[in-house]
Amino acid sequence: MQSNGNVVYGITQNTETNQYIIVIPDEFSSRRNDSNGKCIYCEHYNTSPAWCQSCDPWKATQEWTSGNDEVDNFIKEFQFKTTEYEKVIEWIPFNKLIDLQEINEESDLVFTATWVKGVRIIKGDSGKYMQSRSISSVDLMKLNCSQTDTLELFENVS
Repeated sequence: MQSNGNVVYGITQNTETNQYIIVIPDEFSSRRNDSNGKCIYCEHYNTSPAWCQSCDPWKATQEWTSGNDEVDNFIKEFQFKTTEYEKVIEWIPFNKLIDLQEINEESDLVFTATWVKGVRIIKGDSGKYMQSRSISSVDLMKLNCSQTDTLELFENVS
């Protein structure tokens, strides 16, 4: 029996909801490796250091909004395609940027700032990698377009 190119191992039923569920192979099993550490959500080996392709893209899309559905959907599209923790693109609330200092107005770079939450980094040794953050100095680049043109500009930047 096959479904969407995957082998189907069988069928089960959730005893709490009575919903039937198809059991298929883990689509990321060939990329899982003990040297990448274990996922804190599903406890399988990660698919890259400190990153579980089954759990982390979904987790990255939760609990935030830019206030603009188009911008949210654009960022979430990239988050679902991300395969490494350090490469996740995210919404950064402006109030998480401190110590703003204006740069030359003639440039597209308009401010330097400190990002309180900080960039994503991976800590630890092989097999014990952990997701972490580090407070970071960042530059803020002005987008010279209307809100309707913003998504088109994002596509050119990414």
